[in-house]
Amino acid sequence: MTDIHLSTAATDAATNARRANLIHGVPALVSAILLAAVVWWLVPWFIAVLAAVGTGVFVAWWSSRSAVPIALRSVAAERSEPSDNPRYHNLVDGLCVAAGVRVPTLHVIDDPAANALATGSRSDRASLAVTSGLLERLNPVELEGVLAHCLARIATNEIAPATALLPILARLGPLGAKTRSAVIDEHHLWRSDVAAVATTQYPPGLIGALDHMRTATEPHRAGPALDHLWIIPAGAEPRDLDVRIAALREL
Repeated sequence: MTDIHLSTAATDAATNARRANLIHGVPALVSAILLAAVVWWLVPWFIAVLAAVGTGVFVAWWSSRSAVPIALRSVAAERSEPSDNPRYHNLVDGLCVAAGVRVPTLHVIDDPAANALATGSRSDRASLAVTSGLLERLNPVELEGVLAHCLARIATNEIAPATALLPILARLGPLGAKTRSAVIDEHHLWRSDVAAVATTQYPPGLIGALDHMRTATEPHRAGPALDHLWIIPAGAEPRDLDVRIAALREL
């Protein structure tokens, strides 16, 4: 990855870290206000303030720590060891050097669908999960393109606000779609596609992967709260993939 891309990734990472902190702050602030309103008349004011602040800090901490396990559990992701999937691990190791990111924890989802996701509270505490179907369907060059896309999302720390949203979206149900669209940039997939190609220097790899992933891309255990984490969202239309592939062919 070039110095320009590394500089842009660092800037985006700082911005996304701030966005994640703001998202974690929403339930923390709401919890603190509610507790203060309840106990204000029952205890001295300074105790009420301390209790509210303490509750807010705890909720923010819990929110930041629980989101990743929620994501991985919801798709039944299992930790992958190098001896289990050497090709997967070797490709990620090489791409992390090129992309300038720390090697994430790798997982495999036992599912015939072909898809992948990245999650984490920050770029140096990331997890990457691929389905068994993806490992079986794609050749090494295509798999490299998909993994580079996921690592691009880690490098820019895009995973932080995306992951921070999970506990909120899980509670909002149908209203979650509007919240997600207000926080997640609709062009985030395209930006990660471009960054992936900048890392691999081979657009046909990711193009071939997306072409192979046109069918059976929605993992059976995927829930709507995780939709924005996948390289191909569950609700994606065929035209969405056509646009991404056509744009990559122009690079």
